[in-house]
Amino acid sequence: MTSSTTSTLAAPSTLGFQFQPLALPAGVSPSIARNWPVKRLVLLTGEASGDHLGAAILSALAQAQAEYQVRLEVAGTGGEAMAAQGC
Repeated sequence: MTSSTTSTLAAPSTLGFQFQPLALPAGVSPSIARNWPVKRLVLLTGEASGDHLGAAILSALAQAQAEYQVRLEVAGTGGEAMAAQGC
């Protein structure tokens, strides 16, 4: 006997996350980036090494926004290193 179940995940905004835009790379005009699509990312870390890795990921993603012409908004948990990157 099989049963079908459906589940839906709550959108991140309904889970209490506050999304913040990543800084645009140097030389990118906010007026140009305003037309790019927005993608959201949730990044969760639980200890110091995760915080440092998360910060490195956020830094690389911030720089990649211009190449891929996308604006990134991030939310999550981390420490001081991730906070310095805007998360």
